Amino acid sequence: MQKTVTPHTAAIAAPAGLSRTALIQRLAQFSQLVFGICVLLVFIGGKAAFAVNMVPEPFDKPFHAIVFAIFVVLLAASHPRWGWHAPPYHQRHRQNHRLWLVLCTLAACALGAADEIHQLYLPGRSAGFDDWLADAFGAVLGAWAWARFVQHINR
Repeated sequence: MQKTVTPHTAAIAAPAGLSRTALIQRLAQFSQLVFGICVLLVFIGGKAAFAVNMVPEPFDKPFHAIVFAIFVVLLAASHPRWGWHAPPYHQRHRQNHRLWLVLCTLAACALGAADEIHQLYLPGRSAGFDDWLADAFGAVLGAWAWARFVQHINR
């Protein structure tokens, strides 16, 4: 029996010999690794001299938003069941998926606040509430984008 692949299921089709569940688990593990590396780069890379004024003033807010949107996407993708809203599609799983996205967004906002507090103690760096707001906006944007992506691949 030949399985038909629609454009929606092709977005997350697994390679030969690898089930969709196994592929999602591998992608979740990869997301965990990349998220961990990104968090380390924020706190270790932020101490480096090149980090001071790395992005010029008018463009630093969109940069903050993009970085924290990526953080939320990576964190949301790190849970193989709730992050991907994998089958079966019960109401409880949808609620868990929404709760997971809220937790990922709050975690990214907390990471942004911790980064701003960390910058208070670094020479040449400055912390600002406006930077944290850009971080929070990016986190919400990333959660929204991930929810739309998961909704698209699970149609």
